[in-house]
Amino acid sequence: MLEISKQQEFLKGKGFTIGDEIMMQRLVHLTDATKRNELMIIYLEDLSPMGMTAAELAPGGAKASSWQEISNALLERAIKGLKVGL
Repeated sequence: MLEISKQQEFLKGKGFTIGDEIMMQRLVHLTDATKRNELMIIYLEDLSPMGMTAAELAPGGAKASSWQEISNALLERAIKGLKVGL
């Protein structure tokens, strides 16, 4: 499990704020055929503006049936405008 307080402290130090309830998308690109090197980007969003909690979206949660749609939208937002240059 992620330690939200450490993430919050880091983001606050960079001028960002985030609530206690988050959803996350982990984007991974394996950079070569050996699959031993990777580029990882972790995208976080605060759930509080959506009026939801992580527990509600978890399997068995009250809003779990909405997770696939929410997850797909999260991925779209995570990659929208993402550009990685070498």
